[in-house]
This record gives sequence, structure tokens and C-alpha cells, in this order.
Amino acid sequence: MKPEEFPGLQYQAVNGGSLAEEAKALEYEIFAGLGYEGKGPVMTEYEGYPSMFYVAISEGQDVVGMVRKILPGPKGLPTINSFRLDHSHPILATALNQPQACEDLASTVIKKGFRARHNFACVLNLWRLAYRDAVGTGVKFLFTAIDPIVLLHYRNVFRIHFEELRRPQDYLGAPCIPCVFNLNTGIEDPELAVWVQDGNEPR
Repeated sequence: MKPEEFPGLQYQAVNGGSLAEEAKALEYEIFAGLGYEGKGPVMTEYEGYPSMFYVAISEGQDVVGMVRKILPGPKGLPTINSFRLDHSHPILATALNQPQACEDLASTVIKKGFRARHNFACVLNLWRLAYRDAVGTGVKFLFTAIDPIVLLHYRNVFRIHFEELRRPQDYLGAPCIPCVFNLNTGIEDPELAVWVQDGNEPR
């Protein structure tokens, strides 16, 4: 199903500048509250990975939500590097043979105090931008690590299919499931698929 709108937010892609720095600060703040023990002020594990940030900006011009997408690069992708994975898994094996066709949704966070019933609408609008950019550059797979309860919500409410690659493992202070999303088949709800793709056709 298509998500409800979150009133008063604008969504934007950035690859540097002050908005990217605000996104990094928010990322660290939320992960630190979930058990991440790094000293900050940013997630040092992601430094050195080429990143694109998708930010939700409030009417007061504050970054209240963000998605960090890791682009293909010499270091690989954090989900593949950080989890104990079965490399014989057919989807993982295919993706590893096409590294330029893979990106990683490394983190998705919403500012504390901004979490409400429209929370997932904010997240899906950010993912929508990330999805469109991925399709536009020929990417076929998005890797990510997801909280088990959140994963159930994506599946049951929005019918978004993430292929689990292993059981939950500790990741930056909290248990997460390593997953991969196939851009061609991952959105099972027709209304949501039309809204997300909005004219973009996978290459």
C-alpha cells in the first residue's frame, strides 16, 4: 500500500556539505542510543565508504530522518563485510559476481521526538529516492541490515520482500538480520510498486 504523507517534510539527496554532516550526526546519535559504543561524533565504521545521503528536512530546516546508501567501491559493502554470511546463497553469489550492480542501505534513522505513526511514511519516501537513483545507475541489488521486528513490519504491512541471508547477528550494538533486496521483484504490493518506481524502469 502507498504510505500516508508526513506533513511538512521535504526529501533530498546529498553527497556532501552541511546536510550530509547533519545526517552523519543524527546517524551517530540514534545508533549510540541503541547500544553503539563508538566515541563519535560519526560512525567511524562507515568512514571511507563512498556514500550518498537521503535526508528528510523539517519546516525548521532540521534533518529529522536520513538514509545512508553505500555505493560500489574498493572496500565493498558493509553488510557483506560485517556479517557471517553463506556465500553459496544463490542471490549473494550472483550479487558478488556483479559488484557494480550492488549498493548498501547502511542505515536508516529517524530523529527522536519525530517518531509517530507517520514514521514509516518518512522512511519510505527516503527509500523511494534511494531506489530511483539505484535503478537509474543500473543497480540490481540493495543490501541492508534490519531489526527483526522492523523487518516483519515491512513484510506484513507494506509487502516489501527482503531476502534474509542469515539469522540475526549483533551489528553496531543491536541484533540485525542481513538482507538483500532485489529491485526487480522486491516490492510485492502493486500500489506501492507504482508509487516507488513512478516511471523508472530497471535496466
